[in-house]
Amino acid sequence: MPQLLTIIAHPQTTKFSTSIELYKNFIESYKSINPQDTIIERNVSDNFKLTFDEVALSIYNKKQTGASLTRRERTINATRQSYIDEFVQSDKYVFVNPMYNFFLPAEMKSYIDLIMQIPSTFEYNDQNKLQGNLHNKKALHLQSSGDRFHSANTQMESLDLGDKYLKTIFDIMGVNDYQSVFVEGMDFDTKNAQNILNSGYRAVQKLAKVF
Repeated sequence: MPQLLTIIAHPQTTKFSTSIELYKNFIESYKSINPQDTIIERNVSDNFKLTFDEVALSIYNKKQTGASLTRRERTINATRQSYIDEFVQSDKYVFVNPMYNFFLPAEMKSYIDLIMQIPSTFEYNDQNKLQGNLHNKKALHLQSSGDRFHSANTQMESLDLGDKYLKTIFDIMGVNDYQSVFVEGMDFDTKNAQNILNSGYRAVQKLAKVF
């Protein structure tokens, strides 16, 4: 059965979260249509400490030269590799986040730094050109933001650096089936906030049928 991997970047709080509610609406619809699929959820805002720090850099450099890892490095490397393997083995990806300062939350960027590994997800071919190693997979980005970025205002759309970056990363890895659903503008149009959210719900419910 297909495996769907969800990467959520939002701390667990009791406060209402538009991005989380959008995801819940999507995943409930998805489960009803694909009851046999395996679904893995990772909230990288909760205890995700695998940043690209000095230990990760040491592991990378030693693996490049074939040098031996320390015991601590072997333990961390095994954990890092388990995340990479999980990503590679998945068939579908859902990334869920609120926009932070026109970009993705830092924890989501750290996760991407982790799984962007040669040759697991991409590499350079004989002509030194980028080559993605993940094929026949799907990706979905669910994002909320207080302002409107994806409307007739193209200048604002260019400021959504997070979705642009995520799409580019998936393209590098060979995942060309990439879609996005945005719930935007609720902070500046409070009277229509529920209508905006309902529109997002309808979009993800429709998408769940074919994802």
